[in-house]
Amino acid sequence: MNFVKLTLVRVGGLWQYSAVIPNDAPTKDVIFTTSTGVEAIARERGRQQDSEGFDILRDAQYVKGELADAARSYATRAVYLVHLIAKGVMQRPNKRPPAGWPWDHDWWKPDNEDPIPNLIKAGALIAAEIDRLTVERESGVEPAKPVKPAEEAAAAA
Repeated sequence: MNFVKLTLVRVGGLWQYSAVIPNDAPTKDVIFTTSTGVEAIARERGRQQDSEGFDILRDAQYVKGELADAARSYATRAVYLVHLIAKGVMQRPNKRPPAGWPWDHDWWKPDNEDPIPNLIKAGALIAAEIDRLTVERESGVEPAKPVKPAEEAAAAA
């Protein structure tokens, strides 16, 4: 019996499975490619900016750690799912946002089965907070004051 030997190797920025295939195998052109976590986080951050409008200007209003709190919430959900999976328990977590979720409940959109999408969102939110803090530090400008919903509505009128 011939076996295919898979080896995980890093090629450039990607992880690839390199397959050693026996001579009698039907094909020798087998490579499985997966993206790195960093790439997945960068894609999610780009989606947040392009599709949702969460650019650095909008993020500048979150001066009370809201971005980091949101990241923590998604990371905590991921850890909870990892524990459920490890125990072999297929219990769906509560759909409500955790304590400390900084925004309206409608913005809480976790994956309740797979921890990876939650970790990707957490990473993108951490990247947003790092960018916000970096811009704030490098600009030398006083941090923005948090905007309250009532003030937003009054300013728009």
